[in-house]
Amino acid sequence: MSARAISDALAQQAVDLLAEYGSAQRAAAATGISASTLYKRAVIIGRDRLGLKPSKHFAKAPSLDEEHIDDLHQAIRSAKGIQRYVITAAQNATPVNRAFLDSLLGYCKHNAAQLLVIPYRYHNPTSLWSKKAKDQDWWDTALTPYLYDRRVRLNKHLVLLGDIKTQPTATSPLQGFESITGPRSAIIGHPKLELATVPTPQEKLPKILTTTGAVTKRNYTPSNAGKKGEFHHTYGACVVEIAGSTFHIRQLNAMKDGSFMDLCHEYRGAKRSNTGGVAALVMGDTHAKFVDPTVVRATWDKRGMVDTLRPNYLVWHDLHDGYSHNHWLKDHLITNIVKHRTGGNDIQRELHESFAFLTRVSNLYPQVNNVIVDSNHPRWFGAKKPGIPQSVVARLV
Repeated sequence: MSARAISDALAQQAVDLLAEYGSAQRAAAATGISASTLYKRAVIIGRDRLGLKPSKHFAKAPSLDEEHIDDLHQAIRSAKGIQRYVITAAQNATPVNRAFLDSLLGYCKHNAAQLLVIPYRYHNPTSLWSKKAKDQDWWDTALTPYLYDRRVRLNKHLVLLGDIKTQPTATSPLQGFESITGPRSAIIGHPKLELATVPTPQEKLPKILTTTGAVTKRNYTPSNAGKKGEFHHTYGACVVEIAGSTFHIRQLNAMKDGSFMDLCHEYRGAKRSNTGGVAALVMGDTHAKFVDPTVVRATWDKRGMVDTLRPNYLVWHDLHDGYSHNHWLKDHLITNIVKHRTGGNDIQRELHESFAFLTRVSNLYPQVNNVIVDSNHPRWFGAKKPGIPQSVVARLV
């Protein structure tokens, strides 16, 4: 077996097992992995990998500290005022990404947040680290104070589904969970970062489903599903801010060194540094003719997104709606009659309104560069569509 065929995780596992049991024979009897395999991985592979040493926190621990989880659960349920949580996930019998964990703990210290780690299990029977489930039902001891496997309502609109253990190799971990929490948003522990929205009535808060990413290292079998899971495995977390009945969710996506960005700050271990702004803010579809005034205030007013993030670039999608004349409404007789009688079919006026909106908000932040993306709503404008006078296109495009 060549060094190249062995992953760092398997090499480190062998080193840790030998350190724990004292010999390859005793480790083999306890784990079912042959002594020769363990020896080759730990000695030969370990030497080739610059002398791996036993992981400081890679040791057996009780499956879950139920008493501690009870206390944590009660604290969450009785929390008052503004609360902040950083939520990630961890696989059983797998070492932690220590650099990322240190950055998460640094984030929690700087932002008065509570770290929660949802434990999940890899049940694949061929997994070298999961052959004996009863002996592998433990988590890295560095995570013991933060493990949480309960379902809890963080506020009236958001539920943490810590009791749901999805397979880490699931391709679409959020699929099938659209209705499990009713109208409430939900957080599910999974190593793949995914976010989805569920349609809700206009007067209701948006329903958001999100996964967390993981804080433990990659640990997958060399199978089809395992390789896909390894590819999508993300060192990440979900930040939740609670203020009464309102909540805000952001995803954290770590770099290779365990550091990550949140808003205008970089977190690297215990250190936090201010970046002074972000490279770009990609906004949702604008549709200037119908834009919600609340969205305008939240984006451009003082202490809004642009004022807070100070982006170098604003990226616009569907700035222009094209309601005045487009191919989607050309067969809507009643709508077109109303537009004709109210002046709503004036293409030039709507175009001027769109750019007047752009000019007005841009003047608030003249240092920001605007990038208008080729989007489907304004795209019809320069195309030869039935019902669009080409003389108008030539004059305005």
